[in-house]
Amino acid sequence: MVMPPALWDKHASKTAYFRNVVSPFADAAATKKLVVTVRRFADGRKTVLDVGCGIGNFLPALSRLFSKVVAVDASRKMVQASRRRHGHRPMGFRRGGRT
Repeated sequence: MVMPPALWDKHASKTAYFRNVVSPFADAAATKKLVVTVRRFADGRKTVLDVGCGIGNFLPALSRLFSKVVAVDASRKMVQASRRRHGHRPMGFRRGGRT
């Protein structure tokens, strides 16, 4: 089941809910495992696209591994929340979804 963007919009301001209930990256051990996997593809020069970025829990780790990070989510409010949390980092933020 795909959750419509409007439903995600309702949760975007509930950072604790999203971090603790929805995001697999809330757990530091899970993030570390994913970083180990992603690091195999990173050489510091490549661009990475974080599709379904949500509030951006994984963006800091990606920005350390890739030269350019583009965060994408179907929910406008999730993109806004991600930009608020990580807009100081050199990355792009886009709203987009399935077509």
